[in-house]
Amino acid sequence: MANWINGKLVERIQWNSRLCSLRLELALPDFEAGQFLSLGLHLNNKAVIRPYSLVNPPGSGPAEIFFNNTPQGLLSPHLFALKPGDSVIASPRVGGFFTLSQVPPSQYLWLFATGTGLGPYLSILRTPEPWESFERVILVHGIRDHSEQAYREVLEELKQKHTHQFDYFYSVTREAETPHFTRRIPDLLDEGELEDVVGLNLDANTCQVMLCGNSGMVNACIATLTQRGFKKNLRREPGQITVEIY
Repeated sequence: MANWINGKLVERIQWNSRLCSLRLELALPDFEAGQFLSLGLHLNNKAVIRPYSLVNPPGSGPAEIFFNNTPQGLLSPHLFALKPGDSVIASPRVGGFFTLSQVPPSQYLWLFATGTGLGPYLSILRTPEPWESFERVILVHGIRDHSEQAYREVLEELKQKHTHQFDYFYSVTREAETPHFTRRIPDLLDEGELEDVVGLNLDANTCQVMLCGNSGMVNACIATLTQRGFKKNLRREPGQITVEIY
């Protein structure tokens, strides 16, 4: 493809042995918070490209992605090994509908993520839209262990800025000693544990839910929420569940 955007890595942040963020200098096209950029490398004389949600909010730079290194992957091990100054390529366009413009109006917004599914929320939460559109925003991030608490400083800054409007929680599933929730997000929903802590009911009449992460979490949450009267949000038929599977 002749119209790839050329860019270079300006900063690399390694959160643990698997999770990494890259900050990139490139001519970023206009985008909406929650959208993704197709990014990659020339490997063996071939462009290898994958979609990555943008972590930075619109109108800011550098472009930033948050990803998991899959050792058997065609691209992620090479991205994981990049050093500042190394070159990347990107699509001149962005994509995706995991944005607040696609979410119907409601009173409360619940955001559920596993792993790097946190990425698009970091972009969304650093725009004015969620704070102007919802009375409260609740984020729950499912992680394996404490080393996966990426971007905690960003979340804490958001909490301080929107003290009475924003709550965020971790669910740490593979460490026994933790002050956080310890079960999978679908299990927390099943038993109402999150609602008890937050002091809000997950009600289809007052809530919108966004789900981003592995298919197991997303599908299990959809099953539970459907039993409560929620339905998937479709362009032709608005609902209360907006989904992005990683």
